[in-house]
Amino acid sequence: MMRRLLLLAALLGPVVLPTPAQALLCTMSASDVAFGNVDVLSGSPVDGAGTVTIDCLGVPLTTLRICLNVNAGTGGADVNGRYMLNGANPLRYQLYQDAGRSVIWGSTTWGLPGDPPQIDLPIGAGGTASTTVTMYGRVFGSQTTAPAGVYASNFSGNNVNFVYAVLALFDCSNILGLPPLLSAVSFNVTASVVNNCLVNAQTIDFGSYGVLNSAVDATGQVAVTCTPGTNYTIGLDGGLSNGTPTARKMMKGAEAITYGLYQDFPRSQPWGNTTGSDTVAGTGAGTTQNYPVYARVPAQPTPSAGLYADKVVVTVTY
Repeated sequence: MMRRLLLLAALLGPVVLPTPAQALLCTMSASDVAFGNVDVLSGSPVDGAGTVTIDCLGVPLTTLRICLNVNAGTGGADVNGRYMLNGANPLRYQLYQDAGRSVIWGSTTWGLPGDPPQIDLPIGAGGTASTTVTMYGRVFGSQTTAPAGVYASNFSGNNVNFVYAVLALFDCSNILGLPPLLSAVSFNVTASVVNNCLVNAQTIDFGSYGVLNSAVDATGQVAVTCTPGTNYTIGLDGGLSNGTPTARKMMKGAEAITYGLYQDFPRSQPWGNTTGSDTVAGTGAGTTQNYPVYARVPAQPTPSAGLYADKVVVTVTY
Protein backbone atom coordinates (compact mmCIF):
# COMPACT_ATOMS: atom_id res chain seq x y z
CA MET A 1 0.00 0.00 0.00
CA MET A 2 2.81 2.40 0.81
CA ARG A 3 4.55 1.57 -2.46
CA ARG A 4 1.41 2.49 -4.41
CA LEU A 5 1.19 5.80 -2.61
CA LEU A 6 4.82 6.58 -3.35
CA LEU A 7 4.39 5.59 -6.98
CA LEU A 8 1.32 7.80 -7.26
CA ALA A 9 3.26 10.70 -5.83
CA ALA A 10 6.03 10.13 -8.31
CA LEU A 11 3.61 10.09 -11.19
CA LEU A 12 1.99 13.32 -10.06
CA GLY A 13 5.36 15.05 -9.71
CA PRO A 14 7.49 16.15 -6.79
CA VAL A 15 5.85 18.06 -3.99
CA VAL A 16 7.66 21.45 -3.61
CA LEU A 17 7.21 23.40 -0.42
CA PRO A 18 7.84 27.16 -0.75
CA THR A 19 11.01 28.45 0.81
CA PRO A 20 10.84 31.76 2.70
CA ALA A 21 12.20 33.55 -0.38
CA GLN A 22 9.59 31.92 -2.58
CA ALA A 23 6.78 32.59 -0.11
CA LEU A 24 6.48 36.32 -0.75
CA LEU A 25 8.53 38.90 -2.68
CA CYS A 26 7.23 41.96 -4.49
CA THR A 27 9.12 44.60 -6.43
CA MET A 28 7.43 47.90 -7.20
CA SER A 29 8.30 51.01 -9.19
CA ALA A 30 6.56 54.28 -9.97
CA SER A 31 6.94 56.58 -12.95
CA ASP A 32 7.12 60.35 -12.57
CA VAL A 33 3.95 62.42 -12.79
CA ALA A 34 4.96 65.12 -15.29
CA PHE A 35 2.37 67.83 -15.97
CA GLY A 36 4.44 69.55 -18.66
CA ASN A 37 3.74 73.22 -19.39
CA VAL A 38 1.22 74.94 -17.14
CA ASP A 39 -0.43 78.30 -17.92
CA VAL A 40 -1.48 79.67 -14.54
CA LEU A 41 -3.44 82.54 -16.10
CA SER A 42 -5.85 80.35 -18.07
CA GLY A 43 -8.03 79.45 -15.10
CA SER A 44 -8.16 75.83 -16.25
CA PRO A 45 -6.64 72.85 -14.42
CA VAL A 46 -3.87 70.78 -16.02
CA ASP A 47 -4.03 66.99 -15.71
CA GLY A 48 -1.24 64.43 -15.75
CA ALA A 49 -0.71 60.80 -14.74
CA GLY A 50 1.92 58.25 -13.76
CA THR A 51 1.90 54.53 -13.12
CA VAL A 52 2.83 52.12 -10.34
CA THR A 53 4.08 48.72 -11.56
CA ILE A 54 3.91 45.72 -9.21
CA ASP A 55 5.54 42.29 -9.76
CA CYS A 56 5.20 39.60 -7.11
CA LEU A 57 6.39 36.04 -6.37
CA GLY A 58 4.39 34.10 -3.82
CA VAL A 59 2.62 30.92 -2.84
CA PRO A 60 0.46 29.83 -5.78
CA LEU A 61 -3.26 30.47 -5.50
CA THR A 62 -2.98 32.82 -2.54
CA THR A 63 -3.87 36.53 -2.47
CA LEU A 64 -1.70 39.43 -1.46
CA ARG A 65 -2.88 42.72 -0.07
CA ILE A 66 -0.88 45.74 -1.18
CA CYS A 67 -1.19 49.17 0.41
CA LEU A 68 0.24 52.09 -1.64
CA ASN A 69 0.78 54.87 0.89
CA VAL A 70 1.84 58.20 -0.62
CA ASN A 71 2.47 61.06 1.79
CA ALA A 72 3.00 64.80 1.25
CA GLY A 73 6.23 64.80 -0.79
CA THR A 74 9.03 67.31 -0.31
CA GLY A 75 6.75 70.13 -1.47
CA GLY A 76 4.43 69.58 1.49
CA ALA A 77 0.66 69.34 1.73
CA ASP A 78 -2.31 70.71 3.62
CA VAL A 79 -6.09 70.36 3.50
CA ASN A 80 -6.11 72.29 0.20
CA GLY A 81 -3.79 69.89 -1.64
CA ARG A 82 -0.18 68.95 -2.21
CA TYR A 83 2.44 71.44 -3.41
CA MET A 84 5.33 71.53 -5.86
CA LEU A 85 8.00 74.13 -5.22
CA ASN A 86 10.15 76.45 -7.30
CA GLY A 87 12.42 77.87 -4.63
CA ALA A 88 9.94 79.23 -2.10
CA ASN A 89 7.14 79.56 -4.65
CA PRO A 90 4.36 76.92 -4.37
CA LEU A 91 2.17 75.39 -7.06
CA ARG A 92 -0.88 73.54 -5.75
CA TYR A 93 -1.87 70.11 -7.10
CA GLN A 94 -3.28 66.79 -5.97
CA LEU A 95 -2.86 63.06 -6.66
CA TYR A 96 -5.91 60.84 -7.16
CA GLN A 97 -6.85 57.20 -7.45
CA ASP A 98 -9.47 57.71 -10.20
CA ALA A 99 -9.62 59.29 -13.65
CA GLY A 100 -12.38 61.63 -12.44
CA ARG A 101 -9.94 63.11 -9.93
CA SER A 102 -12.37 62.77 -7.04
CA VAL A 103 -10.72 60.15 -4.76
CA ILE A 104 -7.51 61.50 -3.22
CA TRP A 105 -4.50 59.17 -3.18
CA GLY A 106 -3.32 59.46 0.39
CA SER A 107 -1.77 57.48 3.20
CA THR A 108 -2.70 55.85 6.48
CA THR A 109 -0.02 57.90 8.22
CA TRP A 110 -0.14 61.45 6.87
CA GLY A 111 -3.12 62.80 8.85
CA LEU A 112 -4.84 64.50 5.89
CA PRO A 113 -7.97 63.56 3.91
CA GLY A 114 -7.35 60.66 1.53
CA ASP A 115 -6.64 56.96 1.96
CA PRO A 116 -4.18 54.79 0.01
CA PRO A 117 -5.34 52.41 -2.71
CA GLN A 118 -5.78 48.91 -1.30
CA ILE A 119 -5.05 46.26 -3.91
CA ASP A 120 -5.80 42.56 -3.56
CA LEU A 121 -3.55 40.70 -6.00
CA PRO A 122 -4.16 36.97 -6.67
CA ILE A 123 -1.02 34.86 -7.16
CA GLY A 124 -1.40 32.56 -10.15
CA ALA A 125 -0.73 28.83 -10.33
CA GLY A 126 2.82 29.59 -11.45
CA GLY A 127 3.53 31.57 -8.28
CA THR A 128 3.68 35.01 -9.95
CA ALA A 129 1.42 38.03 -10.37
CA SER A 130 1.73 41.50 -11.87
CA THR A 131 -0.43 44.59 -12.11
CA THR A 132 -0.19 48.26 -13.03
CA VAL A 133 -2.01 51.04 -11.19
CA THR A 134 -2.52 54.54 -12.61
CA MET A 135 -1.78 57.55 -10.42
CA TYR A 136 -3.81 60.54 -11.62
CA GLY A 137 -2.75 64.13 -10.97
CA ARG A 138 -4.19 67.61 -11.36
CA VAL A 139 -2.62 71.07 -11.08
CA PHE A 140 -5.37 73.42 -9.99
CA GLY A 141 -6.26 76.41 -12.17
CA SER A 142 -6.15 80.15 -11.46
CA GLN A 143 -2.85 80.17 -9.55
CA THR A 144 -1.95 83.50 -11.09
CA THR A 145 0.72 84.45 -8.56
CA ALA A 146 3.01 81.49 -9.41
CA PRO A 147 6.10 82.79 -11.28
CA ALA A 148 7.39 81.04 -14.39
CA GLY A 149 9.86 78.21 -13.79
CA VAL A 150 10.19 74.51 -13.01
CA TYR A 151 8.25 73.19 -10.00
CA ALA A 152 8.85 69.81 -8.36
CA SER A 153 8.13 67.57 -5.40
CA ASN A 154 10.08 64.39 -4.65
CA PHE A 155 8.58 61.22 -3.22
CA SER A 156 10.99 58.78 -1.59
CA GLY A 157 11.84 57.44 1.85
CA ASN A 158 9.07 58.21 4.35
CA ASN A 159 7.00 59.89 1.63
CA VAL A 160 6.41 56.54 -0.15
CA ASN A 161 5.39 53.56 1.96
CA PHE A 162 4.35 50.71 -0.35
CA VAL A 163 3.70 47.69 1.88
CA TYR A 164 2.31 44.22 1.26
CA ALA A 165 1.49 40.94 3.01
CA VAL A 166 -0.72 37.88 2.66
CA LEU A 167 -4.34 39.00 2.61
CA ALA A 168 -5.32 37.10 5.77
CA LEU A 169 -2.58 38.84 7.76
CA PHE A 170 -2.85 42.44 6.65
CA ASP A 171 -5.25 45.33 6.32
CA CYS A 172 -4.14 48.79 5.15
CA SER A 173 -5.66 50.53 8.13
CA ASN A 174 -4.77 47.89 10.72
CA ILE A 175 -2.02 45.25 10.80
CA LEU A 176 -3.92 42.13 11.85
CA GLY A 177 -1.01 39.69 12.00
CA LEU A 178 2.61 39.72 10.95
CA PRO A 179 4.16 43.10 9.98
CA PRO A 180 3.92 43.76 6.23
CA LEU A 181 6.92 43.85 3.90
CA LEU A 182 8.18 47.11 2.42
CA SER A 183 9.11 47.94 -1.18
CA ALA A 184 11.41 50.94 -1.70
CA VAL A 185 9.97 53.27 -4.36
CA SER A 186 10.71 56.84 -5.49
CA PHE A 187 9.24 59.20 -8.08
CA ASN A 188 8.90 62.92 -8.82
CA VAL A 189 6.02 65.25 -9.60
CA THR A 190 7.00 68.10 -11.93
CA ALA A 191 5.49 71.02 -13.85
CA SER A 192 6.80 74.00 -15.83
CA VAL A 193 4.94 77.28 -15.39
CA VAL A 194 5.26 79.25 -18.63
CA ASN A 195 5.24 83.00 -19.22
CA ASN A 196 1.94 84.36 -20.47
CA CYS A 197 0.04 87.64 -20.72
CA LEU A 198 -3.64 88.48 -21.11
CA VAL A 199 -4.87 91.87 -22.35
CA ASN A 200 -8.16 93.76 -22.49
CA ALA A 201 -8.82 97.23 -23.86
CA GLN A 202 -11.57 99.77 -23.17
CA THR A 203 -13.32 101.72 -25.93
CA ILE A 204 -12.44 105.42 -26.06
CA ASP A 205 -15.49 107.62 -26.67
CA PHE A 206 -14.96 111.32 -27.44
CA GLY A 207 -18.68 111.99 -27.26
CA SER A 208 -20.66 114.36 -29.49
CA TYR A 209 -19.41 117.78 -30.62
CA GLY A 210 -20.75 120.24 -33.16
CA VAL A 211 -17.57 122.15 -34.06
CA LEU A 212 -13.95 121.05 -33.58
CA ASN A 213 -12.57 124.49 -32.89
CA SER A 214 -10.74 123.40 -29.70
CA ALA A 215 -9.12 120.21 -28.43
CA VAL A 216 -11.38 117.39 -27.24
CA ASP A 217 -9.95 114.96 -24.69
CA ALA A 218 -11.03 111.47 -23.63
CA THR A 219 -9.53 108.56 -21.68
CA GLY A 220 -9.55 104.79 -22.09
CA GLN A 221 -7.67 101.93 -20.49
CA VAL A 222 -5.57 98.88 -21.31
CA ALA A 223 -5.59 96.07 -18.72
CA VAL A 224 -2.70 93.57 -18.74
CA THR A 225 -2.29 90.43 -16.63
CA CYS A 226 1.07 88.64 -16.90
CA THR A 227 2.79 85.80 -15.10
CA PRO A 228 4.79 87.23 -12.15
CA GLY A 229 8.25 88.40 -13.18
CA THR A 230 7.40 88.54 -16.89
CA ASN A 231 8.73 91.71 -18.56
CA TYR A 232 6.48 93.10 -21.27
CA THR A 233 5.79 96.11 -23.47
CA ILE A 234 2.44 97.42 -24.69
CA GLY A 235 2.15 98.88 -28.18
CA LEU A 236 -0.77 100.59 -29.93
CA ASP A 237 -0.78 100.43 -33.72
CA GLY A 238 -1.67 103.24 -36.12
CA GLY A 239 -5.31 102.22 -36.51
CA LEU A 240 -7.04 101.45 -39.80
CA SER A 241 -5.27 104.36 -41.51
CA ASN A 242 -1.87 103.29 -40.13
CA GLY A 243 -1.30 106.81 -38.91
CA THR A 244 1.42 108.09 -36.62
CA PRO A 245 0.70 108.05 -32.86
CA THR A 246 -0.54 111.66 -32.88
CA ALA A 247 -2.22 111.57 -36.31
CA ARG A 248 -4.45 108.52 -36.36
CA LYS A 249 -7.74 108.88 -38.27
CA MET A 250 -11.33 108.21 -37.30
CA MET A 251 -13.21 107.72 -40.57
CA LYS A 252 -16.68 108.16 -41.98
CA GLY A 253 -16.45 107.13 -45.58
CA ALA A 254 -13.77 109.34 -47.15
CA GLU A 255 -13.98 111.95 -44.37
CA ALA A 256 -11.69 111.83 -41.35
CA ILE A 257 -11.09 113.27 -37.90
CA THR A 258 -7.47 113.30 -36.74
CA TYR A 259 -6.70 112.19 -33.18
CA GLY A 260 -3.75 111.02 -31.07
CA LEU A 261 -3.16 108.52 -28.23
CA TYR A 262 -0.77 109.30 -25.39
CA GLN A 263 0.85 107.71 -22.36
CA ASP A 264 0.49 110.71 -20.03
CA PHE A 265 -2.25 113.06 -18.89
CA PRO A 266 -0.70 116.23 -20.43
CA ARG A 267 -0.76 114.41 -23.82
CA SER A 268 2.96 115.05 -24.35
CA GLN A 269 4.21 111.42 -24.68
CA PRO A 270 2.75 109.70 -27.80
CA TRP A 271 1.80 106.01 -27.52
CA GLY A 272 2.72 103.94 -30.58
CA ASN A 273 3.96 100.43 -31.31
CA THR A 274 7.65 100.75 -32.13
CA THR A 275 10.36 99.85 -29.63
CA GLY A 276 11.60 102.59 -27.38
CA SER A 277 9.89 105.55 -25.81
CA ASP A 278 6.54 105.29 -27.62
CA THR A 279 5.61 101.95 -25.97
CA VAL A 280 4.76 101.29 -22.30
CA ALA A 281 6.80 98.72 -20.33
CA GLY A 282 5.81 96.69 -17.29
CA THR A 283 6.56 93.59 -15.24
CA GLY A 284 3.91 90.99 -14.50
CA ALA A 285 2.65 90.43 -10.96
CA GLY A 286 0.00 87.79 -11.61
CA THR A 287 -2.72 90.41 -11.10
CA THR A 288 -4.36 92.85 -13.50
CA GLN A 289 -2.32 96.01 -14.12
CA ASN A 290 -4.26 98.94 -15.59
CA TYR A 291 -2.75 101.56 -17.93
CA PRO A 292 -4.73 104.70 -18.82
CA VAL A 293 -4.78 105.68 -22.50
CA TYR A 294 -5.06 109.43 -22.92
CA ALA A 295 -6.67 110.55 -26.20
CA ARG A 296 -7.00 113.94 -27.88
CA VAL A 297 -8.77 115.29 -30.95
CA PRO A 298 -6.89 118.53 -31.74
CA ALA A 299 -8.67 121.58 -33.15
CA GLN A 300 -9.24 121.05 -36.88
CA PRO A 301 -11.71 121.76 -39.67
CA THR A 302 -15.03 120.15 -38.83
CA PRO A 303 -16.21 117.44 -41.27
CA SER A 304 -19.85 116.62 -41.90
CA ALA A 305 -21.97 115.28 -39.06
CA GLY A 306 -22.01 111.56 -38.37
CA LEU A 307 -20.27 108.75 -36.53
CA TYR A 308 -16.49 108.58 -36.96
CA ALA A 309 -14.60 105.49 -35.77
CA ASP A 310 -11.25 103.74 -35.84
CA LYS A 311 -9.91 100.38 -34.61
CA VAL A 312 -6.55 100.22 -32.82
CA VAL A 313 -4.78 96.92 -32.15
CA VAL A 314 -3.12 96.52 -28.75
CA THR A 315 -0.03 94.28 -28.78
CA VAL A 316 1.63 92.98 -25.62
CA THR A 317 5.15 91.68 -26.27
CA TYR A 318 6.79 89.51 -23.59
